[in-house]
Amino acid sequence: MENQGQGKNNNNKEDENFTNPYQLKSIMEWYEQYSSLAWSEMYNEYNEYTTSMTEIYKEYIKSPKN
Repeated sequence: MENQGQGKNNNNKEDENFTNPYQLKSIMEWYEQYSSLAWSEMYNEYNEYTTSMTEIYKEYIKSPKN
C-alpha cells in the first residue's frame, strides 16, 4: 500500500515534467531555430522581401519628382 502512494507521487512528478510548457517551448524554439526547414523558410521570405523592395525602388525611381 505504501509503495502505491509513492508511485502516484512519482507519476505526478513525471507528468509535471512532461507537461511543463517552458521545457516544451525551449525545445521547440531550439528546433525551429536550427532546423534546415526554418532556415529555408527564412531564406525564402528574405528573397520575397528583397524582390518586393526592389520593385518598390524601381517604381520610386520612375516616378516624377516634385
